[in-house]
Amino acid sequence: MLKHYVQSLVKWAVAAPVSIVSFSLAGTASAAVISINFDSVDTSGTTGVIGSGIDAGVVPDTNWNNLEIGGLGGTDSGTFEGVSVSVTHFFDHKNGGHSFPGAGDNSLMKGGPAPGDRGDSPLSLSLGGISYAEYDIYVYLTNTFGGTRRATVTDGSTTYFIATPSNDTSVNSHFLASSESFGSITEGTYVKFSGLTGANQNFSVSALTAAQNGLSQGDEEPGVAGFQIVLVPEPSSLALFALATVGLAIHSRRHHSSTIQ
Repeated sequence: MLKHYVQSLVKWAVAAPVSIVSFSLAGTASAAVISINFDSVDTSGTTGVIGSGIDAGVVPDTNWNNLEIGGLGGTDSGTFEGVSVSVTHFFDHKNGGHSFPGAGDNSLMKGGPAPGDRGDSPLSLSLGGISYAEYDIYVYLTNTFGGTRRATVTDGSTTYFIATPSNDTSVNSHFLASSESFGSITEGTYVKFSGLTGANQNFSVSALTAAQNGLSQGDEEPGVAGFQIVLVPEPSSLALFALATVGLAIHSRRHHSSTIQ
């Protein structure tokens, strides 16, 4: 019975592969990611806005929303694609950030709101109205001064330690920092929180203390460049897409064979 059912599905997929793949791609691509860039003007006066149609991020997106960060400390907020965003920060870093090959990532990493520099004034990021059933959140951090900058990023359940590369470093692509302890801290440009659920999320970003860095003062505050909320597809959607892909492959093979004959 199961074998007959699978055979029927494959025949169906082969019969109309192009339309199935188009439907699957449309379903997964539509509103599959919400990207927010914290727009700070750097020290040279260059804006950090990511323009429409410009690609940026670990999950490539050409529809970035820009939230302007208004000066030294305070709270900035806005609503983008139905998601409310509020960020309370101690500093607004305005610097060149890392050098990326792409214009979009260059703008993303130009700077952003930051916590205090001694570990006692964390940055808070609050999100509301997320409609996805399950999703991942990528939080981007950038170095706004010389030397490596270290911080923790937490959602209250998981805490990641990240060391952002020196701001004069040329970075070819984003790379993940996934350490959950100071002893194994690694460099990175973002952290990733996976398998989240619920409409609301709260994050806190703290600079590491002077004692943790062996410094006379903290002075270790990276800027939060932005974030992405990425839909985790439901198993049924993944199964449909896989089936459609198989059907398209079989269809293409048969078409190729008939052309040769």
